[in-house]
Amino acid sequence: EIFDNPEEAPRLHYMFGTIRDCSSHLLASVHEESPDFLLKEFEKWIEQLMDDNIIQPLCTAIETDLRLHIHSKLGLKLDSRNPFQVGVKNLMPLLMVKPIRLFDTFFDVRGHVTHYLDTTFYNLTTVALHDWKTYGEMRNLAEQKYGLQMVEPHLPSQTLEQGLDVLEIMRNIHLFVGKYNYNLNNQIFVERLSNNKHLNTISIRHIANSIRTHGIGIMNTTVNFTYQFLRKKF
Repeated sequence: EIFDNPEEAPRLHYMFGTIRDCSSHLLASVHEESPDFLLKEFEKWIEQLMDDNIIQPLCTAIETDLRLHIHSKLGLKLDSRNPFQVGVKNLMPLLMVKPIRLFDTFFDVRGHVTHYLDTTFYNLTTVALHDWKTYGEMRNLAEQKYGLQMVEPHLPSQTLEQGLDVLEIMRNIHLFVGKYNYNLNNQIFVERLSNNKHLNTISIRHIANSIRTHGIGIMNTTVNFTYQFLRKKF
């Protein structure tokens, strides 16, 4: 009910004040060996209710709003943004709620949302580093629109992977020859076509990484394998 009517968010403090009044009755219970156990279980149940009915829907709604806003700037029409069609819900009252005391702990709505967005943006950026700029813009928009103090992930703005392994190239040398071109000026192999948003490249640094990984012993095998392939071709 409160998530559907964010303007009633200040009622949360009064509701939790009423819940805290139950603590004396729970501690006076005699059907449990330890009354503290009953109080802790009740506290976990209340936290789960808050998470299911307010925190998770709020996190999802804010993430969706940020994503649609950024994608609309990129020219992607993923959903209608017409307020007369989809309506407008002001989520700020929920984020403005001060930390709520629940027995011996405090429940911070803003902190939970910030942590969720930080974790989500970080994980998605590590999976697809080429989208680092998009999630950076979403992080900045979250701070400007909702006042959330996001944590800088300090992830690189480019891929720092080792590249294709020499042994993998050797096993599929016929595919490598057909899919890669050689740039004589920069001394690198560049993939011709790719279904992804990036092209693989192989330079001297990648070869050095493979030798460092597998040892110098792979050189004889690689040279012999390459010689046999060229002999078949010519």
